[in-house]
Amino acid sequence: MKKAMKANKTIVTFLEERGESEWREWRDNEKFYCIDCQAEVLLRLGNKRKWHFAHKKKTVCKGSHNGETEKHQKGKTDLYHFFQKDHIVELESYIPLTKQRPDILIKDKQMLAVEYQCATIETATIFDRNTRYQSAGINAIWILGGNRLKRQSTYLFKLHGFEWHALQTYKNESYLIYYDSEDKLFCTLRHITALQSDLILAHLIERPIAQASFSILHKPEPLNASFHQAYKQYRIKTVVNILLSNRKFQFYLYKQNRRELPLLSGWPIPAQKYIQLSPFIWQSFFLLQFLQHIPLTQSISFNSIRSGLVTVMSKQLHPIKPFCSYQKVINQAAKQYLDLLCTFQIFKRQDNQTYKRVCSIDRISISEDNLIKLWHTTIHF
Repeated sequence: MKKAMKANKTIVTFLEERGESEWREWRDNEKFYCIDCQAEVLLRLGNKRKWHFAHKKKTVCKGSHNGETEKHQKGKTDLYHFFQKDHIVELESYIPLTKQRPDILIKDKQMLAVEYQCATIETATIFDRNTRYQSAGINAIWILGGNRLKRQSTYLFKLHGFEWHALQTYKNESYLIYYDSEDKLFCTLRHITALQSDLILAHLIERPIAQASFSILHKPEPLNASFHQAYKQYRIKTVVNILLSNRKFQFYLYKQNRRELPLLSGWPIPAQKYIQLSPFIWQSFFLLQFLQHIPLTQSISFNSIRSGLVTVMSKQLHPIKPFCSYQKVINQAAKQYLDLLCTFQIFKRQDNQTYKRVCSIDRISISEDNLIKLWHTTIHF
């Protein structure tokens, strides 16, 4: 812990300007107590770890932050000073309503709980924390440790299961914030596009904390042509890998008298971040098992198309990620993919709830390069 309470109820914190002699005199002559549970705590002034307050052994505290690494403590201190420049903030402030103690609490008109997460945690844990914050009308901002940034190539990054729940959203754009306490550097992944259950396409932006502000971290930057090229290369490589490694899917294509995946499959949509299956897989099944059988020029309701996707997904094992609403994800996926097929001139929208197929799924007049441009315009606005 970075702060504690003296016997006279005065709050003291290591973020205050105090000399070493004063801290050592306090350790020898004062008693300190946990702000949350009121239990006596020890003032640790060692040489191996950052100075801190610690509960005595066998003490149980609902808001305890014991066990934090030095890297986490250093990053939390940096972030406290960073947010303190423009906001009213409290360090390790306990919230009785949610029984949580975020690393930093921003007490503006809209309360924000800042969580700095360096270690791996269970998906259920972060989901529960977010749910409790939301129930209290508090928005959570998750800042991941720099050690969690797993880069595969210029635009490809790996994500651990719980990290999907740390996503921030600004004007329909998903992004992640990282902070490296060693290099004093913010790293943001912008324009996040889910490709697989653990892989994303994203634009990395690095900014020293001394040159950053909270508003700048949330501001998107335009994408360039190399982002599109990276996605094209990923498509080519993934198609080959699926055809070589997924024998079950190979056999399915063989029964359909096909040697290749449909060109209209493999297009990430915003709802893909909630789906465990590759878009090449679920969209191929959706196209071949349902969409291609809709008669040309015949009107069909959105509810019928959504029901078709429900049937396709029900044949797959765990198609939707844990802690996601199955029906909500299916609705979003059906709507977003159908909108994309309208952009690709395969379907035409007649009104808000009615569509008709105007082109065969195998007779596409648009080149793949132009499909990528249309996809980007539709998905990334």
